[in-house]
Amino acid sequence: MSSSNKRPKTQSLLDSFLANRQAIKSEPSGDTAGESSKENLDPTQPPAKKLKSVGSDRTTAMRERFRNDPSLCVKLLDKLPFMMKGWCKLCTLKPSKAGGYIQVSYEGCNKFAMLQQIVLCASGQDVAEGEDCSHRCGNTACMTVGHIKADSSELNQKRKNCLVWVPCPHDCGVILVCQHGEADGSGCCIKYMADFSSQEDFEANAIAHRHSASA
Repeated sequence: MSSSNKRPKTQSLLDSFLANRQAIKSEPSGDTAGESSKENLDPTQPPAKKLKSVGSDRTTAMRERFRNDPSLCVKLLDKLPFMMKGWCKLCTLKPSKAGGYIQVSYEGCNKFAMLQQIVLCASGQDVAEGEDCSHRCGNTACMTVGHIKADSSELNQKRKNCLVWVPCPHDCGVILVCQHGEADGSGCCIKYMADFSSQEDFEANAIAHRHSASA
C-alpha cells in the first residue's frame, strides 16, 4: 500500500483526537472532585482536621463525669456483683483477658474505665501523671473504697510481697512492719486479721508498735 493511501486515515485519527481534546477544554470548571483534591493538597492551606471518634469522645466525657463525682462512683460500685474475702469486696466480673484488670461500663458506655480507677475516685482521689492505682491489699479485683491508693509506679511495685505486720512476741498486738504508708500507719499495705471488722478498725486497735525504717 502506498503512503498516499495511508495519509487520509492518519489525518482522520488526528482530527478526532484534536476534537476530543478541544471538547474537554471547553467543559465548565465546576467544583469537581479533582479540583477539591488539589485544594486539599495545597501546601499553603492548613491541613484538614481529623474528626474524633464519637465513641472516644463519649468515653472521655464519661471518665470526666466519674472523676468529678465520687458519689456516682459509689453508685456504680454498689451495682457490681461481688464476693467477700477478708476485708475485701471482690468484684466477680471477668477481666477482658487473663491476668488483666476488670473494666466497667455505665449507661451504654462500654468499658470506659478500669475498676480500680472507679474505686480510687470513689474515695475522692485521682491519679496524677506518672502515678498508678495501687492495690494496698494486693487483690486486683478489690472494690473496697480505701483499699486503692494513688502511688508512684516505684512504690506500687515495692508493695508486692510486703509482710505488713507480724505478731508482737509479748501478745500485746501486732508490730506494723510495712514501710509503704504514712508515718501514722495510714496508707500502709493491707493484710487481713480476724476479729477486726476493717482495715480502719485494725489500724485503730490492733497495732501495738510501728517498726520505723531507721529502727
